Amino acid sequence: MRHVYETLLWFDDRGNVVPWLAERWDVSQDGLVYTFYLRKGVRFHDGFEFNATVVKANLDRWIDSTVRVPSRSLVGRIDRVEIVDDYTVRVYLKEPYTLFLKAIGVFRVND
Repeated sequence: MRHVYETLLWFDDRGNVVPWLAERWDVSQDGLVYTFYLRKGVRFHDGFEFNATVVKANLDRWIDSTVRVPSRSLVGRIDRVEIVDDYTVRVYLKEPYTLFLKAIGVFRVND
């Protein structure tokens, strides 16, 4: 699937989380808010622009209980997703989740 989909984060050879479609991220002191700063100039195969609207739509779909998503448990602790600007997304968690960045590393973004 790596040849078809991209992810916000990825893993280096040692399994550490590294930037991918998200250039960087911040985590609030309480561990409940993650802010992702997205790469600019990325386009899908059809020319559609990758931006915060796309990320929010994908995450909203992933946490929507009416949509069948087998890997929902990976991000089930997301409370809501907010667009800060065209290339910044803020994710609010219901509770701290230390593996959240690794879970986002397998979250596939599509248009």
